[in-house]
Amino acid sequence: MDQAESLRRLVQDKKNIKKAKIITVTSGKGGVGKTSFSVNLGICLSQAGFKVIIFDADIGLANVEIELGLIPEYTIEDVVDQRKNILEILTDGPENLQFISGGNGINKLIDLSKEQLKFVIQNLSLLEYYADYIIIDTGAGINNIVHGFSIISDMVVLVITPEPTSIADGYSLLKYLRHNALAEKKVYVVLNMVNKSRDHKQIVDNFINTAKTYLKLNIDYLGPVYYDDNISKCIYDQTPIILKYPRSTASRCIRDISGIISNQETKRGRGFKSLFDLFLNGGWEV
Repeated sequence: MDQAESLRRLVQDKKNIKKAKIITVTSGKGGVGKTSFSVNLGICLSQAGFKVIIFDADIGLANVEIELGLIPEYTIEDVVDQRKNILEILTDGPENLQFISGGNGINKLIDLSKEQLKFVIQNLSLLEYYADYIIIDTGAGINNIVHGFSIISDMVVLVITPEPTSIADGYSLLKYLRHNALAEKKVYVVLNMVNKSRDHKQIVDNFINTAKTYLKLNIDYLGPVYYDDNISKCIYDQTPIILKYPRSTASRCIRDISGIISNQETKRGRGFKSLFDLFLNGGWEV
């Protein structure tokens, strides 16, 4: 009996198993450090004793594996084509972290038959019983993939920077998601690449107040990640900053945010099973 089948039987026998918290990390534009944040957050949670999986859902851009300096043997495409089950495509990373490379697999989902789609989503659903946290690193900008994963998640984290274009694009993304993806769901904001001399609280307060007034959204601020020259070095070296420079300014910020996230009580999202209805009803097109 393979590991996936054992897990399926365990789920059937114990319906009250605690399910993973699904966190979708997104941004209104590229270049704001979203993937770097996702990877380092995952490592922090893993170091705290949680079982963490990062799902790289940024189609065509294998950013998570680049950040980690790893080459996965398999991707979600192997599950889509039914060559592997979901546990067989997990790639081991540092500090017991594991990740799934999206490859071109997400692109294929819209062309699957009902039975093929059911197989993929049943596999994804197993992850909810295998991990404590599933971090979905989406692509940047307004698209239906971000929309779909925001709907199923328990927690949506928006990464912005102090730059006006990032703030404007982040607001536009929230406006796009607000009706059903964020309905009755709190949004969390991280302000990345912040100069210590700037009043980061004022920047975020203005953003939150605008979203609350015009979009009727409930937003919490997780905190800043201060600009740190070491991050560029780590991206070049393909080593997460939390490992290479654990006492750096950015590492301390991310560790603080990790602590806040691990203590958050959030309303449960729909989970991976809801993707089936989203696809069949045309609610999520890639």
